[in-house]
Amino acid sequence: MDAAITKLIQDEFTKASEKFPDFNSSHEGFAVLLGEIEELDEDMDLLRVCKDVLWKNVKSNNLSGQQHAIIELKAISFHAIKEAIQVAAMVERFEQNLLVKK
Repeated sequence: MDAAITKLIQDEFTKASEKFPDFNSSHEGFAVLLGEIEELDEDMDLLRVCKDVLWKNVKSNNLSGQQHAIIELKAISFHAIKEAIQVAAMVERFEQNLLVKK
């Protein structure tokens, strides 16, 4: 795994561990993980919409529309990266809190 990404995930794991107590059950761990995945899904949906808007503007040669769509895609992509890191950190936390303790 990429060292820089691993560090981002570990930093997020540490921050979440300091802010919130360990999961009390697999059900709680799953609920937290599900919430993070759903937030990432929302970003993915937005990326698909913006991609379609970009394509529409490419086909119509609307440079202003293309520029706006690119700006939106960039912003949503950065947010999605943060959400994906949170998902990975919660997967790690689930493993650490619940599976390792058994």
